[in-house]
Formats: sequence, structure tokens, C-alpha cells
Amino acid sequence: MNLLRYKYHPMREDRCAHVRDRILYHLRWDILPVVAMLILLGWVSLQAGKMIDASKHSSEVSVGQVE
Repeated sequence: MNLLRYKYHPMREDRCAHVRDRILYHLRWDILPVVAMLILLGWVSLQAGKMIDASKHSSEVSVGQVE
């Protein structure tokens, strides 16, 4: 019954604008900071991986020079 009522009486424009504003609010303050943090964490882990690879390479070169 309720579904039929919504079918014949669509949402008013002000209600639609309110719903859109709430979605944008949650997107801005809840979702985007998490995405930014995950991107930053991924970048930091890539940099750490590069540093680890560089240190492995430098230790292999020094071992080769000793031999």
C-alpha cells in the first residue's frame, strides 16, 4: 500500500534537495577522508617498499665487493 502511494505521489522538490544534500554531506565528511587516507597509506607503503628494495640492493653490492 505504501509503495503505491509513493508511486502516485513522487517526492517533493524540497525533500529531494534535502536527500541530495545529506548524501553529499556524508560523501564529503565520511567517505572522502577514508579514501584519502587509503591513498596516502598506499603511497607511503610504496615508498617504504622502494626504500627496502634500495637497501637490499646496496647490501648485495657490498657483499659482492667483499668477495
